[in-house]
Amino acid sequence: MYTKMISNKFCILNSKLGRFVLLSVSLLILLIVLTKSNDRHVFYLKPFYQTDFRLNHLNKYLSHHFDDMEIRPVTHGPYSPIDYIPEYDRLVALERKSTWNPFERLKFHDFNELLLQDRCNFYFRELYNLNTDWSNDYHRLKFDIYEETDFKQENLGDNQLLNDKEIIRIFNKKNDVKLALQRLRIYDRCFIQNDNLDIRGIFNDSIIPSKNIQQKKHIKRDLQERALNKRDMINKDNYKEFDIWDFEKRMFPFLKKFDEKSIKEFIPNIIYGSKTLPRGKIPILTDDTRLKAKLSDFTYDPSKSFWSNWNFMSHNIARRGISMCIGDGQLKLALKLITTLRYSGNTLPIQIIMKKGELSKGSIEKLIFAAQGNNFKFRIDKDEYKPASSYMPQEILFTDITDLLDPEFLNDFQWFKNKWLASIFNVFEENIFLDADVVPYVDLNFFFNTKEYNETGTIFFKDRSFEQINTEKCDAFLESINPLLPEGKYFDNHPYIDTEYVSSECEYLLNPTEAVYKNFFINRNQHQMEAGLYAVDMRSHIIPLIVGMTLHMLPVATCSYGDKEFFWLGFLASGHSYAFHPMNVATVGYYKQLHNTGDKIVDKVCSTQIAHMDTDYRMLWTNAGASVCKKPEDSQVDWERKGSKWPKDVCNSAKEIEDYYNSPVDPRWAMVSKGESSGWERLSDSCQGYMWCAFRQKSRKEFSYDEYTEKGHLVEYTGEEYEHIKTINFVWSYLEEGMIGKVELQE
Repeated sequence: MYTKMISNKFCILNSKLGRFVLLSVSLLILLIVLTKSNDRHVFYLKPFYQTDFRLNHLNKYLSHHFDDMEIRPVTHGPYSPIDYIPEYDRLVALERKSTWNPFERLKFHDFNELLLQDRCNFYFRELYNLNTDWSNDYHRLKFDIYEETDFKQENLGDNQLLNDKEIIRIFNKKNDVKLALQRLRIYDRCFIQNDNLDIRGIFNDSIIPSKNIQQKKHIKRDLQERALNKRDMINKDNYKEFDIWDFEKRMFPFLKKFDEKSIKEFIPNIIYGSKTLPRGKIPILTDDTRLKAKLSDFTYDPSKSFWSNWNFMSHNIARRGISMCIGDGQLKLALKLITTLRYSGNTLPIQIIMKKGELSKGSIEKLIFAAQGNNFKFRIDKDEYKPASSYMPQEILFTDITDLLDPEFLNDFQWFKNKWLASIFNVFEENIFLDADVVPYVDLNFFFNTKEYNETGTIFFKDRSFEQINTEKCDAFLESINPLLPEGKYFDNHPYIDTEYVSSECEYLLNPTEAVYKNFFINRNQHQMEAGLYAVDMRSHIIPLIVGMTLHMLPVATCSYGDKEFFWLGFLASGHSYAFHPMNVATVGYYKQLHNTGDKIVDKVCSTQIAHMDTDYRMLWTNAGASVCKKPEDSQVDWERKGSKWPKDVCNSAKEIEDYYNSPVDPRWAMVSKGESSGWERLSDSCQGYMWCAFRQKSRKEFSYDEYTEKGHLVEYTGEEYEHIKTINFVWSYLEEGMIGKVELQE
């Protein structure tokens, strides 16, 4: 009886009436979906837009609109695996229409409905099928923009010359920076933000979650049988000739090639305490084992990406820490910083990242002594000293990453570009980078607890405002680095900043991060970020740092003074969240009133320091040291310099200038700038031009008795806060290299 009822039901389904009912139900469902999707053309929804990379969550409301968006097939190329996907979706739609059975139709999935493992495998397999010579080598990358100079005869190496406009255009498109950035973003989405995916699945069909098998068959069958081979793609299996080790090398060419057998040699040389650790051993740094950390073996997991493995190693070593990148030339400044951190009671471990030959054995021994030795004193006032033994010894380790880097790329990391090594290769889950001449006045954990850091996993600080305008070429280069709509639809990678909103909105309505974007791209002001101190959650944001480094190595390096703008530009190009602290930069030091009529006051504060305050004007940190001038060796030159009043207006000889330069800054007065270039003025060419003044103008409002408008803000430090800042300035300024002994390294 029961079998008969089922049989009757199937008869109904197979009848014309049954098919009509099923079709009607399907159309009704489709109508409901379309009715609920009436804003399908809205691609930027500001309140819902931000991607939380710490939780690996993309707002589903925005994703829904991208799901509905139609991507048209390319009419040229293809240059990216994404270029094939619209054709795939078209063929799947045809396959879906070829059957009347709605349940059968459910087997056919559009590309963005596939599991992420399938989408990732497809993208990177077709990358090899498109071009077996693909690489993210920044020496080869080009910006695909129109320039007349491009169409002169160009040498491509290997005795190849191009002088045809179309050939050069094709060459530029195949080596377009945008393609390399796309590859990095999709690698990030697949194998770092979702590190449960198996990277070996790109090259090995047997490594597939069981629920993916049927979908994989559909991809291969649909694309092969539906004539995509006319585009010379899917019938190729070029990817099978390669493996994950080749893949990692192409993705990150600056890394030396490695494999499962050589991975132990790929672990950096680490000096901890006074010993060089055996290869493959890592210290486990905790407060309970300070200076006596236990060692652990690091095991590489080949199912994970290189950077997921690096993040796992960092997770084992320490949750939070400080990274620095110094050489022998910065030893004096580094000793001052480490002793200042020790005086302040810093509890975070310090890692110094270096390449072979940058930091001598003697310098390392001095730095360890400054961090942990007891046989010296801190000068905390004019006539007051405290023994170093009274203060917490610092956990410090040195990492030589030379063996990680491809020798062909080693010399690229010089001067400002060397900082990328400390930013990328630190061994902390959450990292604070410090320049050697930075002076912190708060516990460094403060920066991890800020609103900006907790919302985005970053905190960056603003720079002084200068009248230095970027060229139109810089705008053309850098405006093209954001993820494009197809990548958003298929891999959930979206621009973090909405250019149209930011360019049309009044600046006072923008948040600090949007305002920085507008100042750089719309107003074309080059100086935005001060990169002496920044904090980054490395678990979430390793790829944006690599993207920033890549951009810095390209011809757009001239669009920034040194490395600083490329930190936030790397996040922008990656579609990652990032945040700037809201306060404008300040200066702390010498105060002078220029004008006072009662109705109008004009005054200034001058110093060589760039100062950063919290919103309550609490001093957070300064750059350029804590003494009047960090270049006392220039005292004779500055004494003989013509045309500069300062410092000769306060000194009567070169020796007095030297003593004055070495003295600590008096932190009584500080001036927060108004955030415009007119609020700053260089005082003198002395001290290598580091002495700048920030201005304030305070004016009574017209027809008012006691209401004033203020551009710039004067801060006076008093009481305990003044004494705290002053004492740190004393410790920093009066620490001499000759006071520091050595801890002998053991072989």
